[in-house]
Amino acid sequence: MIEDKRITKVKVEGARVEISGKSTWGIANEREWHTRVTEEPDPAFPAALQALVPEIRELLELPADYAKDAMKVISVSFSWSASVKVRGASICVRADLECANSPLIFNTPHLPYDQYSESGTQPVMPEELIKLLDEVEHQAERYLGGARAQEDLFGQSRFDGKAAAAGERLETPL
Repeated sequence: MIEDKRITKVKVEGARVEISGKSTWGIANEREWHTRVTEEPDPAFPAALQALVPEIRELLELPADYAKDAMKVISVSFSWSASVKVRGASICVRADLECANSPLIFNTPHLPYDQYSESGTQPVMPEELIKLLDEVEHQAERYLGGARAQEDLFGQSRFDGKAAAAGERLETPL
């Protein structure tokens, strides 16, 4: 039995991390799952989310200094077209504004990474943004594998870089 596991949503808010996904196997077997953990992530995870901000500004045709230092990516929702296997994403962003006590919350349009058909002409996700979104997914997979900000008693990270590249968790006794 080969299982296909896909992340459908990533949300990082301080020490609270939420990751949702879908696992499929066989012809029609499917399981949706949701993980909510309050262990602070490796700093690379929230950094990967924040790296999206300049590209979001460009995508939405906003000035480069719009809400300078006040925009924060809240979450990313990923999708897959079942029939043609095209990935897509939508990003939820928070911008703290000086004109109000409450923030502006907005979503980017959902954009596929590629056309759904060879003759398609709809807008697609910019290539640089796809690379950054791939890194967000990678960091989510690392988190699911045990990558956290917390170090063990001997001052070593509980997640080894070589193991991370191989997608493996480093087992260290606590």
